Amino acid sequence: MDKARIIQSISELQESVRKGDTESMYRCAHALNLLFVEEVSEPFGGYDAASMRFRVAEAMISFYLTIGETSRAGTLRNRIVAHYQAIRKSNEYSVREKHELKETLQRIKALFPATLHGRRSAIDKSDIEYRRKLFIIRAYRWFHESHGMLPLEGLRYLKPFNVEALLSTLPVDMPKAEVVEEMTRHCYAMGGSLAPYSLQRQYAIKGEAARHLYVIGNGFDLHHGAESGYRNFRRYLYRRSPETVGLFDLYFGPRSLERSFSSPVGWFWCMQPYSYRHKEYGLRYPVATWSRMNLWKDFEANLGELNREKVFDILDMQLPRVDEGEEGFSYSEYYAPLDNITGAVNACTFEMKYHFHRWVNTLHYAKGFRKKMLAIDKDALFLNFNYTLFLESEYGVPAEQICYIHGNRNGKFGSLILGHGSHDEEAFERWRHKNRNRRRYRHVQKDKRGRYFRNDKLAYLAFFHKDDSNANWRLPIRYYAVQEAEERLEKYYDLNFKNTAKVIDANMGFFNSLGSVGKVTVIGCSLGTVDMDYYRKLKSSVKDDAHWEISYHSPEDEERIRKFCKELNLDAGCVSTFRM
Repeated sequence: MDKARIIQSISELQESVRKGDTESMYRCAHALNLLFVEEVSEPFGGYDAASMRFRVAEAMISFYLTIGETSRAGTLRNRIVAHYQAIRKSNEYSVREKHELKETLQRIKALFPATLHGRRSAIDKSDIEYRRKLFIIRAYRWFHESHGMLPLEGLRYLKPFNVEALLSTLPVDMPKAEVVEEMTRHCYAMGGSLAPYSLQRQYAIKGEAARHLYVIGNGFDLHHGAESGYRNFRRYLYRRSPETVGLFDLYFGPRSLERSFSSPVGWFWCMQPYSYRHKEYGLRYPVATWSRMNLWKDFEANLGELNREKVFDILDMQLPRVDEGEEGFSYSEYYAPLDNITGAVNACTFEMKYHFHRWVNTLHYAKGFRKKMLAIDKDALFLNFNYTLFLESEYGVPAEQICYIHGNRNGKFGSLILGHGSHDEEAFERWRHKNRNRRRYRHVQKDKRGRYFRNDKLAYLAFFHKDDSNANWRLPIRYYAVQEAEERLEKYYDLNFKNTAKVIDANMGFFNSLGSVGKVTVIGCSLGTVDMDYYRKLKSSVKDDAHWEISYHSPEDEERIRKFCKELNLDAGCVSTFRM
């Protein structure tokens, strides 16, 4: 392959495009196309062939856009994107080669974004086809914004329902609210989980509007002797899947790696395969004192707090210490730590949800619980945060009056909604702001001998260092490992993010039924930030002068109630408390 001739031909085409010489552009494009077909016939002929293919595509897309051939530019762009996806999954290319091809791909995407056509100057905005496609793109955005979803989450939700067929029949000037309503109705009719407001069940008491609302939390079940605390779940989980407990202690929560365990080698043994430790050495998972006492206490909040610091510290320790160009280097050694970490995190959350549902099915009230039963007004509506059915089975409340906002034990496995409401970007910014002045994240570090050196920790390089050219990467492979790990973490957050706004949207029929409620009784709720969006929606749904009764169990609960009332801006005259 004559790379020099191809590069020269690419340069000639780019120069003619820059000058705007139409005749020269066509001539250079024709020559480049013939030369490329002659010299590069194999699509996957190694890095050199792929590099030339990408650079030729970049020049040809610029040419197509200049002459207004946006469809041909889009076809070529999509072909290159597919080509890169195949290369990215291949083991025949080095990390450096993949990175360089990715940079060329980014330039191609910048030339021609994944939109309807190419540059705006080549678009006839009065064209009905353009207006239709633009309407479809806007409809997708309206849908995920209205339902409080992330963009990728919205696309994944809509994918099975072929909504484009529906959108092609709607007027392009239809208002946003009506478009979202039609899309939601269409998805719901085909088995989707979101019901349009007009189809959602309206809650009532014997055909009349409710005047009283109960909000039931986990303290309600604890009051009756049920072992329903998250520490109880940890004990249950440890007996059935101790490796899941160990992985959760290792990867989740705000503490750094070296401070999570009671012994210096605790984190090391926690990373070892369960069969290796258990069968070979007879070791259980090490005692994570802080995790056991604090991490599981705030389980709901910490489930969405994957600790990036821990992930990158572990990755840093497991990465090979040789350059990819040295003899004996193996890419399996490079990918193994990445696969182990991301695979462990995903397996941990999957196992957690599975065992959580099984644990909920084992919960029961303690013997003699009837002596502790509360006097409850059965002519009321109930917003139940618990997964149990004790309101129905023990108190005789009709199921039609209860909204299980997080699902209940009768649902299919995986349907229960665990702690959520922590948006990845917001949580990350809070973490970075809190840790930016820590000693381990300063640019200059001191070793044990008192010598200074530039910080080379992966966590620092990934999240706090601003200038990559001035970074102490030590080895190029560590730079590519950071990029790969960040991409995988983003995918994890997208797949595991649980959106409070989406849950509220799916139960809007219940909230719309609260307009006549003048009394709200809150029993056994922690009133934490995880569920604050629900309470804000409740406050806006009930009467403005509704009276709030809130239970407490300890003096600490009273302080929490005070902060809760301040957060919701509840008037002191409309709030009373009672001990339970």
